[in-house]
Amino acid sequence: MNNGTKSLLTCSAAIFCLMVDSAHAKGPYTPQQALHNMYDQIRTLLGYDPVDNPGARSTWLGLSYIGDAVASNDPQKINDLANTCPEVSPLTNFTSLERLDSVYERMIKGMVGPNRPETPEVKAAKESLFSNGANTPKYTTYLGFQQQHDEALRTYLQAATANDRVTASQRMALILQNWQVSGDKIDVEGALFRIKTQQSAFSDATNLHRLNVLDIARQASWASTEVAGAFRSPVSEVSPPVGNWQDADGWVKVLYSEDSSTMNYTASNSSSKGFAGLGLGFVNIVGTTGGGNSSQSRVTKIDAMSYTFEIKVITIRRPWLDSEVFSVPLGWTWRTNPNTTAFPRVSDGPNADDLPVVPAKYTYDNAAVHCPLIPTAMVIARNRVLTLTSSRSTYDEVNRAGSQSVGGSFMGIFGGGQTKTWTTTVINTSGDNMTYKIEAPGTGVIGFISTKLKRLPDPNLNDSWPSNAMKP
Repeated sequence: MNNGTKSLLTCSAAIFCLMVDSAHAKGPYTPQQALHNMYDQIRTLLGYDPVDNPGARSTWLGLSYIGDAVASNDPQKINDLANTCPEVSPLTNFTSLERLDSVYERMIKGMVGPNRPETPEVKAAKESLFSNGANTPKYTTYLGFQQQHDEALRTYLQAATANDRVTASQRMALILQNWQVSGDKIDVEGALFRIKTQQSAFSDATNLHRLNVLDIARQASWASTEVAGAFRSPVSEVSPPVGNWQDADGWVKVLYSEDSSTMNYTASNSSSKGFAGLGLGFVNIVGTTGGGNSSQSRVTKIDAMSYTFEIKVITIRRPWLDSEVFSVPLGWTWRTNPNTTAFPRVSDGPNADDLPVVPAKYTYDNAAVHCPLIPTAMVIARNRVLTLTSSRSTYDEVNRAGSQSVGGSFMGIFGGGQTKTWTTTVINTSGDNMTYKIEAPGTGVIGFISTKLKRLPDPNLNDSWPSNAMKP
């Protein structure tokens, strides 16, 4: 292979390995070099490198800097993690995340759509269905056929045998035929369509529906032992389900070795990907002090290093969240509010380097409404093994961190949790130098794949807005 050329090698039917040939790297390594290189490997393997895949420019990978953000045997924490607005950094400690449902609710309650006065066409459509305080005869007949069709569909779905299903299907077809001929189906549904299309996607009625769906999803998360109204995250779904995470499909293997890999790192390249200004160490300890979270970074040099682990992408589905609120920036703006003078944004959009940033103004009615990244998937990892060569003092620090009750991590994704986080096995010693292996047990969430939002809201000033609409 050519010097420095990346290649994808098949390791097994279900696992692939990324190796980078020639120009082999040799230690010592800084945390910036090692973490940036691993980040690039994972992003390329998953197909989210914008150089290799220009279609991935709207996607952002954020990796944990504290080991497992949550273990696979904790479904409630997984649901909580699915309901977050990640930090705008390639590495995050997952300790101060904004709840997505809270931001979403504030957006809905604070937004207003453009003026959409009722047109003569819509007025006529309503009058054809409802007049003089009652449904018109045409609409009454339509509703009767709809009830017959619904009952026939229920019979079809509950049919116990193939013959029963055929009979129910034939009855549905006959009802549908009569509905079209005698039930004014085409005319009535044409009127309903005109009424529906006139309604703004950000009208008060539509926003009330969004809030009702959100409330129902929150109620569905309550445990039987909790009081009604407990403040839990609304129920989200992950695919595949947690019980199927260990299935063979979808796992990708990440490898790095001094003998067969190159260190893909320059200071400018690292800065352009969001690593500038991060105070990094190989060992990171996250604890709780004085009612808040504390983070300590330790160990700034490793003499030699190799690692291997497997990753998989887990899709997040949120039935309670209407993505149109985030994907149509021109269609809404904020209502005027006495506590809000500067125009706030959920997102300012990516900066000149295409990196997500915290909006300059993000407070509406005394509450934060920013969420420039929307997680669409989690990255999970298993079989995490590191082989290191370092001084004895560094070994002692690494070994001690792996035993921390507060949870220690090495190179971000190794370790984590609230118990002993990894095992350390000495391979050999030579004077003050020690070579040893770190193995992190179990399967856990180590990162997010998110969509970078454009500027939001960004109301179309050529549209017609009500008098209570804020303008940027």
